Amino acid sequence: MKTIYVITLMLLVFASCSSKPGESAQKVTFGIYEAVYASDLPASFSDSLTTWHIRRATETEQPIIGFIKTDSLAFSGDFASNTYMLLNTAYAVDKDSMYHAVVAVKPLAVINLSHVLKTKAEGNRVIIYFNMKGANLWAEVTRNNVGKTLIFVLDNKVYDMPFVNAEIREGLALIGNLESETLAKALSESINTSIPK
Repeated sequence: MKTIYVITLMLLVFASCSSKPGESAQKVTFGIYEAVYASDLPASFSDSLTTWHIRRATETEQPIIGFIKTDSLAFSGDFASNTYMLLNTAYAVDKDSMYHAVVAVKPLAVINLSHVLKTKAEGNRVIIYFNMKGANLWAEVTRNNVGKTLIFVLDNKVYDMPFVNAEIREGLALIGNLESETLAKALSESINTSIPK
């Protein structure tokens, strides 16, 4: 199991085990963001990448703008402007677990916890059920982003980057391909606990 998942899982399990009956589990922030592609970033941006020891990705028409060593993740959330911010994946993206992907997103989430009705873990994925307002907004967001990628973020870490093929009117979304069923359950529980009542 990858180190980041072990740490995340341990923190989530510890938080849920240490809470007394009636207390809530660990709360998280959640948002779905629109991607900013490398080709849309200012030319001077390359200098910033070097400052944070981020190796630039060669493909410019994707949301992954670079790669950072696992031991250099301290920059996360520290860089933002009015047009984009940088986040890294919650998991390593290489077989040796040495690098995390760095993604550029628009600074404001298009979907947040106020749009979520509930979540449910199913296998190694989390199904997100939107409330009425969220379902309408999700349909609009997916319609406006056909042919693009949306970024699913929990606590400033990227967990999924689905490509949008078509408008989604069903009022649900998926965080897929998680490391394990246990992680999916822990994330689902944390999101459910964090939904505003």
